[in-house]
Amino acid sequence: MPIRQEPFITGSYYHIYNRGVDRASVFRNSFDYTHLLSCFDYYRYTHCPMKFSIFCEAPMDLVSTIRQEQETAGQQVRILAFALMTNHYHLLVWQETDEGIHRFLFKAMNSFAKYINTKRKRVGPLFQGNFQAVRITSDEQLLHVSRYIHLNPVVAGMMTLDSLETYPWTSYPQYIGKGSGWVDRTQILDMIGSKEKYISFVRDYV
Repeated sequence: MPIRQEPFITGSYYHIYNRGVDRASVFRNSFDYTHLLSCFDYYRYTHCPMKFSIFCEAPMDLVSTIRQEQETAGQQVRILAFALMTNHYHLLVWQETDEGIHRFLFKAMNSFAKYINTKRKRVGPLFQGNFQAVRITSDEQLLHVSRYIHLNPVVAGMMTLDSLETYPWTSYPQYIGKGSGWVDRTQILDMIGSKEKYISFVRDYV
């Protein structure tokens, strides 16, 4: 995956997104979606002592040890929201450490590309050039971007808002208490007041 040359500012939020080469489908089944989310979960930490493919095959006691070490070492990015669509993705992230976003995306996307290329017997990049990134500079923009990301499948006509509440490939179910996961919801829910107010915030836009 090509690396952007622009520096990312530590202690800032960014909306990051990209789509498949030639707008082609990237995710074809639940295993593909799950694998990328697992890559995100693993590589968001500063401590990643082995490739994710090796980590997936490690014995449970080693996995537990590595997870404890990761929690102790801390994260290089915090992921506040995500949406995975058939041929693109959106992320809302906070950079915790210098070069954190670059390292996180480079490792996660390369790992995912190797998984897909091996599975489909293909070669070359999955996504279209450099990922796009927009720095978020206000609380209002942060709330809007989180809502925009979560509503992507609805706006695209893939589903209704009611269906979105249980759609596992966005972080929206985690925000409204209908799903569990590692997304950091604290900042946005504290800002808006409660999960009930966030639901209203999303529904009002629709």
